[in-house]
Amino acid sequence: MAGFEKVSIISTIRPANDETVGEVSRQSQDPANEVDEEEEEEDRDRGLAVACKATARLIQKAISISQPEIVGRSALEYVNRREIGESKNERPFYAKQKIRTIRKYTDVWIKILRYV
Repeated sequence: MAGFEKVSIISTIRPANDETVGEVSRQSQDPANEVDEEEEEEDRDRGLAVACKATARLIQKAISISQPEIVGRSALEYVNRREIGESKNERPFYAKQKIRTIRKYTDVWIKILRYV
């Protein structure tokens, strides 16, 4: 990250206008922008908001189907595998996380999406 300003990097992960995912939301704050810049930002933000909401839905769906009754225990063990040959690889992926934990993970993935 050498050569980048911390403020500019942090600004890339801010929520889009009117986006609500998890517990984070942001409304337009500067009505003094020029009309062209505002419309361009709204188009970008609209696309970003759609992508973030779709990512949140994808994570929810993935967690909801990550149950041994649906995908099988061996698939969950494969997903949770750390290193080949490791003795702790027989433990299946645990998908019964608390809602708070899922929101926290979702928020991190969405920040990564916004940055990219």
